[in-house]
Amino acid sequence: MFASLEELLKVSMNAPVSTDLLKTAVPYRRRYLSVRIKFGVALTIAIAWTAFSVSVASAWMRDLAELTNPFLALWTLTFVAFVPGFMNAFLATSLLLDRRPPRRTPLSYPGVTILIAAYNEEAGLAATLESIANLNYVGEVEALVLNDGSKDRTVETFHSARKSLQLPENIDVRLLDFEQNRGKAAVLNDGLAAARHDLVCTIDGDSRLRSDSLKEIVERYLSDPPGRWLSPARSWCETAAPAWSPPRRNGTTSTASLQ
Repeated sequence: MFASLEELLKVSMNAPVSTDLLKTAVPYRRRYLSVRIKFGVALTIAIAWTAFSVSVASAWMRDLAELTNPFLALWTLTFVAFVPGFMNAFLATSLLLDRRPPRRTPLSYPGVTILIAAYNEEAGLAATLESIANLNYVGEVEALVLNDGSKDRTVETFHSARKSLQLPENIDVRLLDFEQNRGKAAVLNDGLAAARHDLVCTIDGDSRLRSDSLKEIVERYLSDPPGRWLSPARSWCETAAPAWSPPRRNGTTSTASLQ
């Protein structure tokens, strides 16, 4: 079953992205408001709308309080009118301000590492690898299958599927075989440390990618302005990531065979 593009590929970063990779064929010069400014504008409009609603409903609230009691009148109008009105005003303003730039084709596509956390994925791993082999992506792709101490034939399935795959020259598929089951987060951390590329995506062992999914999400990532949408990770990388190092595991160690 295919996942949606945004759910299927969750972009994360593990090292600085070269600014050369951020160049696109046609620069998009439109001015963008920061997320904080957009939030502030939406919040201000929502509060103003709520204050207006309270003033307009004051006569109705007095009449309802006379028929029932003041507390019931206030509670009824708050949760029937004021709170929904605040939420709708905030949502409508946010949507009006949420205008993303068009997705553009970059001059060159960066290398991407795909981390595939796998625990007892014998049934679906072969289809996942086949979908990776069929990706329509011109940049380098490194796919790391992170076997988290599977009890079934996940490793055998990988080797069998790997032999039958017709991989393009730009796609490399490897296995990191961990003997001990330590959980998805632990193997993903090890995968991040072993990744060759700066741009990292993660999927599950039973996911099937559309052929253009990686191409589209990388184009979206590179098209968004720094500090907006998917790009806070990119802004972080350009400032803080020079000091990045693989995560420590509080004294615990892990061993894996690379195949």
